[in-house]
Amino acid sequence: MAIKFLDAIDLTGLEMNNVLAQNLASNPTPLGEGQYYYDTTLKVFKYYAGATKGWITLDGQGGVTGITAAAGLVANSSTGAVTIGPDYSTAKNIILSATNLTGTVVPLEAHVIYSDAKGIVNYAQVKDLPFTANTGTVTGVTGTAPIVSSGGNSPAISINDFTGANGTTAGTKGAVPAPAATDNVKYLKGDGTWATIPSGFAGFDITDGANPFSVASGNTVSFGSKTLSIDTSTALQVSIELPATGITAGAYTSADITVDDQGRITKVSDGGAGTMSSFTVSSDSGTDQTITDGEKLIISGGTALSGVVGATDKVTINHDTFGTAGTYAYPSQVVTNATGHITSITAGSAPGTMSSFKLSADSGTAESVVDGNTVTIAGSVGIDTVVSATDTVTIGLNLCELTEPKDDIKPDTDTLAGCIAGNNAGVVIGKLPITVFAKPTGNLDMNGKRIVDMADPTGVQDAATKNYVDTTFAGSGALVYQGGYDASTAAPTGTSVKKGFTYAVTKGGTGVPANFWSPALEIGDLIIANIDNPTSAADWTEINKNIDVATATVQGIANFPTAGGLSVSAGAVSLPNKVTAGSAGTASKSVAITVDAKGRVTSLSDADIAIGASQVKNFCAEVEACQTKREYVETVGGSDTFTVNHNLNSQNVMVQVYSNVSPFDTVHVTVERTDKNNVTVRTAKAQAAAALVVMVQKIGS
Repeated sequence: MAIKFLDAIDLTGLEMNNVLAQNLASNPTPLGEGQYYYDTTLKVFKYYAGATKGWITLDGQGGVTGITAAAGLVANSSTGAVTIGPDYSTAKNIILSATNLTGTVVPLEAHVIYSDAKGIVNYAQVKDLPFTANTGTVTGVTGTAPIVSSGGNSPAISINDFTGANGTTAGTKGAVPAPAATDNVKYLKGDGTWATIPSGFAGFDITDGANPFSVASGNTVSFGSKTLSIDTSTALQVSIELPATGITAGAYTSADITVDDQGRITKVSDGGAGTMSSFTVSSDSGTDQTITDGEKLIISGGTALSGVVGATDKVTINHDTFGTAGTYAYPSQVVTNATGHITSITAGSAPGTMSSFKLSADSGTAESVVDGNTVTIAGSVGIDTVVSATDTVTIGLNLCELTEPKDDIKPDTDTLAGCIAGNNAGVVIGKLPITVFAKPTGNLDMNGKRIVDMADPTGVQDAATKNYVDTTFAGSGALVYQGGYDASTAAPTGTSVKKGFTYAVTKGGTGVPANFWSPALEIGDLIIANIDNPTSAADWTEINKNIDVATATVQGIANFPTAGGLSVSAGAVSLPNKVTAGSAGTASKSVAITVDAKGRVTSLSDADIAIGASQVKNFCAEVEACQTKREYVETVGGSDTFTVNHNLNSQNVMVQVYSNVSPFDTVHVTVERTDKNNVTVRTAKAQAAAALVVMVQKIGS
């Protein structure tokens, strides 16, 4: 079983010695371009060049090492990228290097190469060479070969039998007849008759794509057109032109164009401005309509409206006529139609003809007021009325007539308005002094706000200000907590420090100057000023926080008997030395310890380790549990890169990978120890799901 490498092998420039290519009897399934093997059947090397070229055989015969141009050719190089071309200039050029076919009959359809100028090579058919089309009279025939008539004449006729002034004469039976004047472009066939020299033209086909026809030698093709002009006045030239339609060449704006059946423009002129193709008509209601070129937009009058086309590009919308135009004094009747237009007006009488009208108010029964009656507008409590001018009654508000409220004012609903100094007035609540309010009937809620700018209290129930309290209680002897005190600094002093000021010690010390406090203060102690402006420790009362006798659960004053071996000096408790200070026990030694009845170590030494597994409870299980923490296994797949989180807290790890399918053989991959808890495994190609098993083992500490 071969060892599998799932990533490329980089030898960093080193040789691979004593290596054999893979031996196979036939082409394997390709793994990718560049794969190679040795074919044991054909005894050759093969490499895979992709799906298009497949397997390429290296037969061991070598490759092209050089290129040399043969006679008639030149090469720009003998190796590398070589260009081969005809030799035009030397004595061995492509014409002179060709084989001489003297005595060989060359078919008329055969191609020959020729040079009509130095450095230029062409090719043509034999029948296209100039001498095959020569015309003229045969002036002589020479030769020794017998001429035999195809008509069965015999014996063979000698050339001398038809020698004459013009090269031919009538001879004996089977003789060649004398040519007529029209036969001077013919040739003598073997049967003794003259025939027209073939032109070599085999004809051609013409088609319009649907109707083909053939043109044989001697046929004439005529060009006809309904719309094109054809001119053959020049030999070997057919001129086809589009005849003029009589329009003037030029550029036209928004052109009006006329074309014939062949699509030619026969008439053109400038059109109107704009090139509108369509537009949309919309209104307050209805569906939008699209008007395209040539369509008519009708503008119709709606209800009471009429449209009139008054001129080009102009539509006038007129309002329909209703009723009779005129001036109507004191109209007594106005008639309108459903659209609100006045259709008629009836004139009325002059003013002053009122007979009666109704008078009503917010309450009470409506009264009829007839000619001659007087309408009285009376005021009520808080409202006064006065006739201030002709046809004018002024109604005024007189809040001074209002009675005093019987209930408490509700600030959220009641309006602050009334009679102030004999006048109607509204009052801004912020302008009302609190002294005008009635006595509270409940607790006064200050909503988290302060009462400021108060005078000092004089009565027993007066409210006190902060300043009054501070100045009254400071120095009175009452305890006033002032916060924490750092006992490594000077004690509080000065005129601002009053009798009763109390401080909690936040840092122990003897104060400044040194030993100001004796004994030293500890964290949690309290100091209380006995007088204003204290200056010495005697001016303070010191309260130690541990004033109770200590118990098993309460911190306090403790007693340390020396009978048990303790030593007490200046309040410090110590134990006597029993052994020399040091350590015992190593990786290969255990510790031997002796203690007295008080639990004190009296001796300490090394001892050899000799512990059987049976002497340690769950020894093997515990060892195995510890060992598990040094190993990690994970199954990976589905990609070409895998991050394995082993969490062994070390980069000193050994990683092995094996295939997760039978025979579960070891494979070789690229392993990167990313950090102390992760390794990255890479393969050259993506692996199947769960294809590999990664084993990580921690080495050392």
